Amino acid sequence: MQQKKICFFWKQQDYGYTLLELMIVLGFISVFFLIAYQLFFFSYRSFQKSSNQAWLIGEVKGPISQLELEVKKARKAKKTEDAISWKSEKEIVIYSDITGDQKPEKIRYRVHQGVLKKSISFPITESYPYDYGSFSREKELFSGIMNENVFTDFKKVNPNDTKDERRKIKITFVLQEEEDKMEIISYVMSKSRETAD
Repeated sequence: MQQKKICFFWKQQDYGYTLLELMIVLGFISVFFLIAYQLFFFSYRSFQKSSNQAWLIGEVKGPISQLELEVKKARKAKKTEDAISWKSEKEIVIYSDITGDQKPEKIRYRVHQGVLKKSISFPITESYPYDYGSFSREKELFSGIMNENVFTDFKKVNPNDTKDERRKIKITFVLQEEEDKMEIISYVMSKSRETAD
């Protein structure tokens, strides 16, 4: 008499996998590839966003630092005008020595059609109060500016002190590169200058 082996948990088969087993394995593989694709896509988008922001910061860092330095070093050049003249939320004029000749140049920053532009007028007289010629050709510093109110909160630091010529200003740039938007805010104050040095 032959004895039969009975196994309730696993039946040994010699003819391959069942359709159900193949469907379960394909489901697991599909879930794995879906997760891998999502991780790759998320990583790629994060990399693109970081690259765009780094490029924007690199493009605007130099001109903004120069603008802040010129505001800090602003000095009175005319009896009738302050060291920093606020024309509008899109334009300011700064009197600052950028050539190192001890005479302040008249520097105009303005935003026109989303582009920050800079032009310079050099003094035509040798001593205070200075007179100035016409502005040079405007140089475009960077583009992609989305906001209209760039130069705001312009005021005297100490309005009660007539000898204190310090001014403070808030400079805001909202920049956009493709889908990425970034806001740069800077608060700058000029040094105290009653008259020219």
